[in-house]
Order: sequence, then structure tokens, then C-alpha cells
Amino acid sequence: MRPADAIVEVAGAALGHASEVSGTVVDAGEAAREWIGRRVVVPRLLPCGDCDHCRRGRVAACPSLVARAEPSPTQAVPARWLTSVEPPLWPDGAELWQLAALADAALAPYTALSRAGVGPSDRVLVVGHDARARFAAAIVAAKGAKLVDAASDGAVVLATQPRDWARALAAVAPGVTIALLDGSGAQASAADWPRLVAAEAHVLGVVGGHPDLLPELVALVVRGQLGLDAHVRRVSVDEADAARAAYLADGGPLPIAV
Repeated sequence: MRPADAIVEVAGAALGHASEVSGTVVDAGEAAREWIGRRVVVPRLLPCGDCDHCRRGRVAACPSLVARAEPSPTQAVPARWLTSVEPPLWPDGAELWQLAALADAALAPYTALSRAGVGPSDRVLVVGHDARARFAAAIVAAKGAKLVDAASDGAVVLATQPRDWARALAAVAPGVTIALLDGSGAQASAADWPRLVAAEAHVLGVVGGHPDLLPELVALVVRGQLGLDAHVRRVSVDEADAARAAYLADGGPLPIAV
């Protein structure tokens, strides 16, 4: 264990598009001892925080991203990027395992909507049927924006998984911003580029969520603006593989192994 690492005992491992973990810090290196005993959420992306990419906010391009281990009872991660969910960032009535969903399923769309500059009265079309889409809809409402069924002038279109990229890219309107989230099975999607250019559209690629935004996201849960119960479901470790396969195929609430 490195001096700035923390050992997290996993309470919940979300079985979505990426490594999503919540738990309790049970040990730490010499430079991170203050984390011991805290309940935390571990973001999907763990960058160095110091390179040019990180300083520009492009943490997914960080050449020193920490490789995430396969799900296990404990994980060693840099304490720098942990988000403590101790009071005042503890959501009343929540269970720690549920907060694993915030590490990517909620943080990825939150990051995309933030980069797109979504605010009150903006119009947002969410394309997808997974937990990211469910969280995106709730985040849109929390931001005071409006969910719509079709793109219109200046709208934001968010595709929450690669199989929905083509549909999002086809939702063209003047000045539209199209945000494409990555995930399992990412693949090229055909697009009518002349039509996108003619509409002066903006296309954003978002690879996971920015860890700096995780405390803001947790605060939405604390304030009751972003619920968890309807968007997650608890499964046993023995059910994990089958639950993840079914989720990636059919969407629905995010399975979290406990």
C-alpha cells in the first residue's frame, strides 16, 4: 500500500458499465490515516490530478489513471479522490451499498449535463433506458431544466450508452448539443455529418464522470433532489454475473452486489 492509499471495505459494487464502489475505509497509508473509519464513494476514474490533461478537466485522458481491480471485498485506491459521505453528506434513510450507484451511473450523466451547461429552463432529451438514463432525468429536474421527447433549437441530447449513440446523433436541430456517454461495448455509430454541421451542432464525448463533481452529486441526494431507491436493486454476490448481463442487455434499475 502506498502512503496516500486507502483500503476500502466494499459495501456495494454496482454492476453497470464500470467499477462503481461504496464502502468504509478500514486501513490507510501514512499520509491518509485521517480517512480510516469514514464511509466513502469511490469514483470510477482515478486520475493523477497533476498532468496537463487533468488540469484541463480531461481526467479520462490522464496517462496515469489508476487501473481498477476486479470486484473484491476490499480495494486499495488513492485517498485523494474519495468522497466522504459522513454528515453533512450522509443522505438520511440511505444505505451505504446504494451509494455505489453515484460513482458512475449518476456521475457520468451529471458530468455530461454539467459540461453541456444545462441550467434552468433548458430542454434535454435523454436517449437510453438504463440507470444512467433514470438518473439523468432526475438530475435534469434538479437543475430546473425540462425533459423533452424530441430535440429542438438549442436542446441538449444525452445518449447514456453506446447502442443509443446513433439515435442521439440523428436527433438534429439548430444549435443542438449531443453528449455521448461511453460504456461496455462501445462501437462506431453512423452519423449524418453534413446535417450536423449545417445545424451547427456540438458533439461531446464523456468517458465517465469527473471525480471533482461527486460531492455536488451527493449533495443532491442529501437535499432530496435525487432519489436512489427507484434506480437501484440489491443482488447477492452469487447473482452478480447474471444480474450484470441482464442489466447491460435490458437496462432498468442498476444491480448492486452486496
